Amino acid sequence: MSYNEATGILFDWKGTGKDSSDTTIDFNEDLHGILKRTGILENLINQSNTRFEIDSKCPDSDMVNKVNKQIKEQDNSLLKHGTWAYLGSPSEDSSRYLFWTSVDTNQVGAEKKIPVIVSKANGGFYISETTTANRNPKNKENYVAIADHIYNDNGFKTYTKGEEYNTLKKAYEVYSKFLKEGKYSEYKDTLPK
Repeated sequence: MSYNEATGILFDWKGTGKDSSDTTIDFNEDLHGILKRTGILENLINQSNTRFEIDSKCPDSDMVNKVNKQIKEQDNSLLKHGTWAYLGSPSEDSSRYLFWTSVDTNQVGAEKKIPVIVSKANGGFYISETTTANRNPKNKENYVAIADHIYNDNGFKTYTKGEEYNTLKKAYEVYSKFLKEGKYSEYKDTLPK
C-alpha cells in the first residue's frame, strides 16, 4: 500500500476478503444527517454564508457543541472517535464534506500528515491524507485542525481524487488496512475498537 499525491492511494490486496475492521462502529449511520439535524446549515444559509468549517477540536464552539449533542445520541458513531470536521458549502450537498481521522490532532500537533476518510454529502467516500494546521481563534484556546483552510471547490479535489468507495464500511476497511499495514502504521492503535 502506498500514497501518491497525483493519483491517491494504491492498494495491493491480499487475503481472504473477510471483514477485518474489528470494530463496533455503526457503518450504516447517516454521517451527514448528524449535521443536518443541528440546524446549523439553515442558520449559515440564512446568514448568507457560502463556506463553513466546523472542526471537532475547536474549544468552546457552539457549532461543535450542537454536532456533539447529535453524535452522543447515536450508538457506536464513528464520530465519537478521533477528529472530525464538516467543511464546504452549507447549501450544496455536492460541495459539502466530512473529514474524519482516528488520530487526535491535538496530540499529533500541527504540520503533520495524517490519514483521513473523506465523505461527500452527496455520496462517496475517499481515503486521503491531510496536513494538520494550527488554529488561533479569537478569544478561544488554540487547537490543531484536521486540515488547513480549504477556500473553494478546487481545494477539495485534492482529497477526492483517489478511488471512491460506496459505503462507509468499505472505506473504513481500507483506512484500517492503511493504518495497520501502510505508511501510517504509527497510528494503528488509534483505530476505534
